[in-house]
Amino acid sequence: MTIKPVAWQALATDLQDHGQRQWHKLSDRHDVANLLPFQHQLSHAFALSDFLFDVVMYDPSAVADWLQSGSLNQALNKQRIAEQVTHHIQGADSEPVLMTRLRQARRLLQFHIIWRDLLGDADLDEVLEATSALADEIIVQANDWLYQDLVQRWGTPCNKTGQPQPLLIIGMGKLGGEELNVSSDVDLIFTYPEPGATQGVRRERDNQEFFIRLGQRLIHVLNQTTADGSVFRVDMRLRPFGDSGPLVMPFSALEDYYQHHGREWERYAMVKARVLGDNSEYATELRQLLTPFVYRRYIDFSAFQSLRKMKLLIEQEVRRRQLKANVKLGSGGIREVEFVAQAVQLMRGGRERGLRGRNLLQTLAVIEQLKALPDTNMQSLADSYRYLRKLEHALQGVRDAQTQTLPDEAFEQARIAAIMGCSSWQQLLDDLEQQRQVVHQGFTMVIGEQPGDEEPEQEVLQALPLWPDVWQQELVEGICRELGVAEPDRFVVDLQTFYDKSKKRQLGPRGRDALERVMPMVLAAVCQTDRPAQTLPSVLGVIEPVLTRTTYLELLLENPKALKQLVSLCQASSWIANQLAFHPMLLDELLEPAQLYQPTALDAYEDELRQYMLRVDEDDLEQQMEALRHFKQAHQLRIAAADVAGQLPITKVSDHLTRLAEVLLDYCVHAAWQQLTVRHGTPEGGTSANQCVAVLGYGKLGGLELGYNSDLDIVFFHMVKPGVTTGEKPIDTTQFLVKLVQRFSHLMTTRTHSGELYEIDLRLRPSGASGLLITHLDSLAEYQKQEAWVWEHQALVRARAVFGSEQLLDAFASLRREIVCLPRNMAELALEVVKMRHKMRDHLGSKDDDSFDLKQDPGGIADIEFIAQYLVLGFGQDLPSMADWSDNLRIFETAAEQQLLTAEQASQLTEAYCLYRNKGHHLALQRQKAKVSATEFSNERQQVIAVWQHLFADIERQLQQPS
Repeated sequence: MTIKPVAWQALATDLQDHGQRQWHKLSDRHDVANLLPFQHQLSHAFALSDFLFDVVMYDPSAVADWLQSGSLNQALNKQRIAEQVTHHIQGADSEPVLMTRLRQARRLLQFHIIWRDLLGDADLDEVLEATSALADEIIVQANDWLYQDLVQRWGTPCNKTGQPQPLLIIGMGKLGGEELNVSSDVDLIFTYPEPGATQGVRRERDNQEFFIRLGQRLIHVLNQTTADGSVFRVDMRLRPFGDSGPLVMPFSALEDYYQHHGREWERYAMVKARVLGDNSEYATELRQLLTPFVYRRYIDFSAFQSLRKMKLLIEQEVRRRQLKANVKLGSGGIREVEFVAQAVQLMRGGRERGLRGRNLLQTLAVIEQLKALPDTNMQSLADSYRYLRKLEHALQGVRDAQTQTLPDEAFEQARIAAIMGCSSWQQLLDDLEQQRQVVHQGFTMVIGEQPGDEEPEQEVLQALPLWPDVWQQELVEGICRELGVAEPDRFVVDLQTFYDKSKKRQLGPRGRDALERVMPMVLAAVCQTDRPAQTLPSVLGVIEPVLTRTTYLELLLENPKALKQLVSLCQASSWIANQLAFHPMLLDELLEPAQLYQPTALDAYEDELRQYMLRVDEDDLEQQMEALRHFKQAHQLRIAAADVAGQLPITKVSDHLTRLAEVLLDYCVHAAWQQLTVRHGTPEGGTSANQCVAVLGYGKLGGLELGYNSDLDIVFFHMVKPGVTTGEKPIDTTQFLVKLVQRFSHLMTTRTHSGELYEIDLRLRPSGASGLLITHLDSLAEYQKQEAWVWEHQALVRARAVFGSEQLLDAFASLRREIVCLPRNMAELALEVVKMRHKMRDHLGSKDDDSFDLKQDPGGIADIEFIAQYLVLGFGQDLPSMADWSDNLRIFETAAEQQLLTAEQASQLTEAYCLYRNKGHHLALQRQKAKVSATEFSNERQQVIAVWQHLFADIERQLQQPS
């Protein structure tokens, strides 16, 4: 498919005027004698593309040579591209010179490709092949130059037998498939065959160190923006373990990762993986290593569900970022064609070797030959794909900018329409819509949609008035009575209030139509609940914030199962309703009920977060923070949904909430570290965040007992030697570490559009709010031994390290055990514990005989926690196993084993503790305080008080005596 642009004579007047103005600018600045014969052709090009104009302005003589020689009339093949890149970098004697030459080569060759593309001289296959070959040659030749340069300084990296080791560069995505965009970033993974050391110099270096340095320099040479621009933006986030993983790893580590940690989305990504450059035996070995991970020996139907979930994530992103005009991600876009091809590849590629190709168009042809999708017209799908890619290149070729979004401005629309051979923008939109329908129809047939829930009972829906008629109060009240709705007057008042508000909102025709169509469905679903009058306000509270966001009204309209889940969750929990109201993006989570009520496995949160953050620009801090908050909210919603559905016991709810907090905390520490090290380098001897700092979780975080609204009590410590950092702008190590904590706090607590991630409390550090934000472990130990109060030792019982290297975790575990197992005077300890408890009751208790504060009143959670802390501190010296755990349940289990409590007492405390926490969670889900009637839990309270008296009766009597 070759689409010819609109001819110069037929161009719109404003485009012709623009092209002529650009020609005059060129002739004012340069001698254009050699270009005069091509003025007509150049003006046409300038009218369509600012990039083409900029290149001619930069180097008119080179373009004149190409035009005079007829080079622009010939396609660029791989050999010509390789020769041109070699010619440009030949003689480069330093890295800055290499960077300049690479940018010059890329600019001129990119000009050649875009010129032929926009002027209709090249078909899509030529453009994709040339663009990919250009990226291949620049990356490979830059790597070869840098490799030789580093060998001269550090020696040749060799394996144990002395065989030189190369850096293998894996191209991912469209680069791997040799179908790169004309203006694209490149996704790469670095690897090398075997461990070893450099040879040929005095000081040997480990191969890992050599290749990390080589990889860093290659990224810098390609990615860095200079006065000459950049070559390619390099994205390394698809490598094993993402940003937190090593930049380079040997084959053995790569194989181990994909065997034990590889996820479904990485299988999808690896379909496109290709080793760039010479097809050596090492490249063959690497392909053989990766194939079993990507392609299963059996027909793998799980690929459809996996890709369906990935598509759902993309649709959520499209809605969130308003990307409907995106020809790649929107409905019927390029990504849907990719999903069709790769679904079949992942499903059948293990048996059909012909399906293991990386190029999408070639894969579609193989699918057609194998008749793998007999109900799908693969030729129509391929034609639509070619059209979409041509349009994508038109959008990018105007300014050599990475974009897939249709323009809003009339002038830019006229340009794109002309490039696509259309007489008007509307004609282009009509053509595009036709192609999108072909793609989406094919995608739906292949990937399929999850079967939706049945719509609300038809008789209920038909019995309700049309939405515009809801002001007829008597009619609505009569229907409510027929449907058995209690309190119909309350129902009507809430409905009338909402209707009055909706009339004042600027919805537009599309929004008003969506509202009028969805509201009868909403009312029908609400009337089917057990408590319609109580449920309706919560549901309307979610719909009201999205009245002007028609996308979400249409989401509910087109997905009855999502509407059903909305009503069900609003009935079950006002906390969930509030979350949905404040964060409408969470409505996307309602599309997959199976996923909604099935929280992520505890060991999968870290990988899900890594996968989720791959979609976010790592240089955009604001987007990173928004994404982190949305990730938390979405997963908290899933946990809450499973909680109210009775699918998670209270201990599991806390386990999930705690693990979620841990992985977000981990990410924020690494993100803060990455931001700082770019400028200041790292502390001496520390190459990663977890080697240098540790984070201690106290309270509910330490005890694995987080709730939905819990803050995080944390303390930072380190074991770094004094000194300065290693970067271009070195600073004192202590200053670096303090900045790290401050940046971490900023990431966690800054209130963005989506709220704050977590409220954090750092006041449990040595000397409280007046102390350093981060302390050396030796200073922490000295403080705990010499200055800490008893209540601080009580807090230490509930502490555990939640971030840090194994060395740091072990060091803290030893210190904690040492402190909590110190010899103590039991009478003095009991006195301090009881006095502190009385003080808390006086300040925080309910002081109401008719109610019971689950935490602070006698017999409540605080009593149970103090009992656990007293047992650990009082008996830890003689019974060290009491210090093994930071959570109360296992402390009581150990206390019973050591006969500090009877089995009955331990059971009573455990049962009361779980009941209180479960009730507290459910009250939180109803946005109520943790208070109940004084008659509720009366037996449990008495049992807890009995254990308290058993341990502290003498102290209580002593404190009751007048002083």
